[in-house]
Amino acid sequence: MLAMNATLHGTGVRLHCYQASRVSCMLYMHIAERKRFRSSACTVIPTSAQASAASHHRNRQQRGIEAKAANKAQTQQRSSPITGPNGSNGWAWILGGCTLTVGTALPALYLAVHWQQILKMAPGQRTTGILAADGIFILTASLFFYCGHQFGLQRNGPTVPFPGPMVELDGTRRAPDFFVPYVSFIILASILTPLASLGYLVWEGQTDLGVSTLGVYVLCLVVQIASESVSLRLGTPMWVQVPQAYQPYRLWQLARGLCLGSALGGPEWLQTLLGLLIVLWVFNYGAQMQFSPWLYRWHLQPMDTES
Repeated sequence: MLAMNATLHGTGVRLHCYQASRVSCMLYMHIAERKRFRSSACTVIPTSAQASAASHHRNRQQRGIEAKAANKAQTQQRSSPITGPNGSNGWAWILGGCTLTVGTALPALYLAVHWQQILKMAPGQRTTGILAADGIFILTASLFFYCGHQFGLQRNGPTVPFPGPMVELDGTRRAPDFFVPYVSFIILASILTPLASLGYLVWEGQTDLGVSTLGVYVLCLVVQIASESVSLRLGTPMWVQVPQAYQPYRLWQLARGLCLGSALGGPEWLQTLLGLLIVLWVFNYGAQMQFSPWLYRWHLQPMDTES
């Protein structure tokens, strides 16, 4: 009996433990289910307005990041030295002076020093020597403009394309007062009149004198006009420098022609024409220098522009 009672007592204890374990498991599952329900109930489904606000906030953050990156790039660009096309920023400007000195001043000085020997040369040799000196100047000036154009290709940051001279903010091209009549007068006085005079000298049998005085003058003037046209089509900043480089040499050409015509016994009207051309081109040089700010479109710059 005692053994049977003990066995029944053990069985009862085991049943009690099993029921207690089952109750605790059910209680744990119930608590976990309530927690899951509460967490899902607290989740708010975003409306369309809330989604739009969140998208707008993300866009603002993205724009802010991009603006900071752009400001950092600009700061680094301003702090870095502005260099030319070959990575040079200290010696490039010397090339212009060296080029014009070698190709312009040295041939002119050679002719001036050996002027007496040149006058004693045969007419054909003398004309060839003068043409060679002026040809060297043309090649030198072209090289000078090309180098300046290459250095002008360097850009630092976004830039606006050059619209051309005489172009206002609305895109219209407007010349200053009396500009068109003045250009017409310059063409008549500086090109057509010397050409007619050159033809008259050739007709009279003074071809060498005409070519050495008026022929080389017209040649350089035609090359200057062609260089200005090419510079304007390319949009290079050197287009303003073309007449500034040619006009001082033109004054030297005309003064050389005066000396040559006087030494060779040229007609008096040729001397008068060369003197009037000198006066005309000095006046034109001063006029061009006077409206240089207008040529650079300075009147279109803001009032707070310093340079």
